[in-house]
Amino acid sequence: MLSLDDLAETIRSENSRVQFLEAMRAYQAGAYRSATIALWIAVIQDFVEKLRTLADEGDSNAKSVIDELDAARAAQNIPKLQAIENSLLKRAHDEFELITHREAEDLRRLYEDRNSCAHPTFQPDTDEPFQITEEQVRAHARASVDSVLAQPPRVGRALVDRFIADVKSKSWPEDDVTEFLRLRYFDRARATAARAVLTAAVKVAIRPGDESNVTAGRCVAVIRGALPIEPSLVNSVVRTVVGRWRDGLSDEDLARCVGAIGTLRVTWDALGEDNASRAATLLLDAETDWLREHRAFASGVPQRPSLQAAYRAAVARLDFAELEQMTRRPYEASQWVKPALRFLADAPNFRSAEARLRIVVRLASSMDLDDVRAVGSALLANQQVSRAADTPQLLSRLIDETISTPGARNAWRETLDTYRERYDPSEDPQGTYSYAGLMELLEEEAA
Repeated sequence: MLSLDDLAETIRSENSRVQFLEAMRAYQAGAYRSATIALWIAVIQDFVEKLRTLADEGDSNAKSVIDELDAARAAQNIPKLQAIENSLLKRAHDEFELITHREAEDLRRLYEDRNSCAHPTFQPDTDEPFQITEEQVRAHARASVDSVLAQPPRVGRALVDRFIADVKSKSWPEDDVTEFLRLRYFDRARATAARAVLTAAVKVAIRPGDESNVTAGRCVAVIRGALPIEPSLVNSVVRTVVGRWRDGLSDEDLARCVGAIGTLRVTWDALGEDNASRAATLLLDAETDWLREHRAFASGVPQRPSLQAAYRAAVARLDFAELEQMTRRPYEASQWVKPALRFLADAPNFRSAEARLRIVVRLASSMDLDDVRAVGSALLANQQVSRAADTPQLLSRLIDETISTPGARNAWRETLDTYRERYDPSEDPQGTYSYAGLMELLEEEAA
């Protein structure tokens, strides 16, 4: 447990720290009433600073409070200022969710003790004069710092409003979503506010309503991005939302459940075997256009074992144009590798081979050693692949992007050795498809 001096070091605002230290000097001098009054001043002062920060960040409700406060100060309207101060604790809890219910109760006791210390007329003349103990002041000091003074201007409902605005905006980051979520939402939010943000994300991901598929897709990314930060909270929110909806899910809802949260075990525990069976039927029977429209492929193979074969069968039904489109979306990339390799092996002409090899290059970061060997097999077995005009350049890029995979260098070397053994220079007078340069590249990188 931190000492009172150490507590002061955790206070974020310099003005609040100065006020807190004044309270502690009174406490150390045994002036416990004065210390209690000064602690309440520090809390109110800190609430006002936090509301100013929120107002500056665009929170209209906070701006309204600050405008009202500034107008009352300018007019020296003392009754109005007293009314604002008396309402701040309740508003910090109810409207802005800056504090939890328990913290509000702790601060309410500080407020009541402050009134008893500052206003002796609040007590009947027949009562003993109000006394506050050293232990009570210490408890108030800790509650003040832990609940308010050491906390950033975290928001509740305003954070959810900001989240909804963010996922619709042009400035939403498509890369490194986890760090963005951590900095913008979870580091500033209490558990209740973080839960509200995740609840909004899950609901929009499954039932976008009037929102666009872009917004729904970003909400799926939020769910995935939040897992490394708050895995237990994500699971709890998913369990709550789908548990409430499980008996009223449409086919469209189920498809989006597969895509948005199907990779989470808790999803299928909450949905039950009946909905898992429905989802499997959709994956097996629905048109791939319909599955793509409802983002069933957004996250990859479902966690439910009974759904995995049906899901892979749905992926296998995608034609090349659909697969190409899928690889451009921010979906789990590893699920497209095997289908892309099958398309490459079956390329019927040079141009299609080039197009298919480009997809494989796009997926290079998700490939393993077996996938590298599969590319080699396609190169050796299908001249539409090995003799396509762009293959040397594309293959060079693919080797460069996969060479760090354990065993890949030897696999590429074996492929090229076999190819050179079969290569007939008389069929390629210019040596365009000899791939001698690729072998040299492998040797240079090895050196």
